Amino acid sequence: ELEQKAGVDLLVRRRGGIRLTNAGSDLVARAEEILERFDALEDALRMHARARSQQIRILTNTSAVDVLTEFLAATLAQFPKLRVQLEEVPSREASRRLAEGEVDLAIVSLPPREEGLEVRPLWLDPLVAVNARDDEAPVDAQTFATIVRGPMIGLPVASPATIHRAAGTRHRDRAGLPSASPDRRRGARPRIDRGGGGDRATGCGAR
Repeated sequence: ELEQKAGVDLLVRRRGGIRLTNAGSDLVARAEEILERFDALEDALRMHARARSQQIRILTNTSAVDVLTEFLAATLAQFPKLRVQLEEVPSREASRRLAEGEVDLAIVSLPPREEGLEVRPLWLDPLVAVNARDDEAPVDAQTFATIVRGPMIGLPVASPATIHRAAGTRHRDRAGLPSASPDRRRGARPRIDRGGGGDRATGCGAR
């Protein structure tokens, strides 16, 4: 069929076998050159695809930075060609930007509101309450809900505890209830007691 289209003989057919004509030999050489170029193009495309896949954009909240830094250090030691772009933002912003396709992965403490995200629990980040020695409330009687009602130092604005506390304040104000903040006395010496609350770090990825 190719011979008919080109109008030239590519093969010499005899009883003893088949051999290439000069035109046939030239065609084979050019065909091999074209195939080599095609293979080189495929290799180049694979290289670009690997380069893209080896660059990961991650958003993380403040509470996960320390643990994530250790994990990334160990990962980069195993995969030196891997490039990681890490940015620290609040959990809500991380979930939103992940849903919008700006990044590949988000580490958050709050469950994302956005749909279409795959969520996997990663680790528990325990919290410890530091109370005044003369605090009237027994340690065993304190819960996470009662702790976050009072004045608090050390938690960022976007942390789950702070958001939970702000929501509780709004509900009390709407109901006309008094503030549950404990009386702050001068000279109180702090102590560290066991706490029952904690943040759950969660990894989110776009499906």
